[in-house]
Amino acid sequence: MRIDRIDANDNGDLLIIDYKTKDSPVETSSASAAENSHRRKSRGANGEKNTDWIDLQLPLYKSALKLIYPDRKISCAHFIISGNPEKTQLSEWDIDNETMDSALACANSVAEKISSGKFEPAQKPPYFDNYKDLFAFAQDSLKDFLEFENEK
Repeated sequence: MRIDRIDANDNGDLLIIDYKTKDSPVETSSASAAENSHRRKSRGANGEKNTDWIDLQLPLYKSALKLIYPDRKISCAHFIISGNPEKTQLSEWDIDNETMDSALACANSVAEKISSGKFEPAQKPPYFDNYKDLFAFAQDSLKDFLEFENEK
């Protein structure tokens, strides 16, 4: 794990900054672009509103720093570098205790599943897939992908 940047002010408060390149940051009236890149709203089978974790990066960074600096206030932000200079911004996210608890519970659940060898396919496609182009030939067919694997 490598945090891009940590700034400290004269009071000793810390700001974790993660650099991101995005054409247009997504802010809503209720959440910063940094928060929106970590959580996605969805509807459950019964129509109930859910907020799903899609990225745990900033909460995990904050949790790690809290172990080292337990008495300091720690905030998080994305420094969003856009192709449009007018959209370049610092998007702060004050992660409250309830949100941190939810993020850590999700991280623990993922770790437990990995430890027990459970890797179910995701219910939804990933928000961002770094490997999509690499495996484009097998996007529609698991059979094609497995045949490719067996040719090795």
